[in-house]
Amino acid sequence: MSNYTIGRIVEEDTEEVMKVLKRNFFIDEPLNKKLQYCTSVDDDCPDLDEYCRSTLPGISFKAIDADGKIIGVLINGISAVDFPIDYESMIKNCENPKFKKILHILLIREQNAHLATRYPNEKKLFEVKLAATDSNWRNKGIMNKLMEEAEKSARDLGIRLLRIDTSSAYSAKAAEKFGFTCLYKRAYTDIKLPGESEPIIVPDPPHVVDRVFIKELF
Repeated sequence: MSNYTIGRIVEEDTEEVMKVLKRNFFIDEPLNKKLQYCTSVDDDCPDLDEYCRSTLPGISFKAIDADGKIIGVLINGISAVDFPIDYESMIKNCENPKFKKILHILLIREQNAHLATRYPNEKKLFEVKLAATDSNWRNKGIMNKLMEEAEKSARDLGIRLLRIDTSSAYSAKAAEKFGFTCLYKRAYTDIKLPGESEPIIVPDPPHVVDRVFIKELF
């Protein structure tokens, strides 16, 4: 059995969590990677950095090895079912053209998922925003344990819907394994700005589809 424990992320963990995210999410996430938005741990990525920090510590969880080092994180938040983030304002205020493209993808995703229409009686949901595991600790069940904590927290809070958005084929497969249902799916080649003939971003295979998953907890 792997020697790690699961705990709640606290404010003092913020800088170490950000390092884990930068090493294992910022660089490898398909949209970021295609745009070369973040190519090394030394790159300055203020927009994504601010987005991540805004969710911490919140209701997020960490996996810790025997030496107390954070080796995996699941960053969560409680969001409104109807347009949880004002992407239009973020796009307007974003000065980085690469990150602005990513925000356009997220806005189109939100506009077409129609979650408020699908769940008219729900006002909020528990959203898994970011997930990362240290490369030396993958395939050891860490994300399974972190997801169990997320589900337990959502139930304890009385929140029925659990949400995961996936730009990665691997994350989509994991969401299906965890019992989520895909409610929005669109090929990146079909995601375009109004009046444009070229898609906004087309990540490298196998990451060819953008998805939104929901799990109804009760």
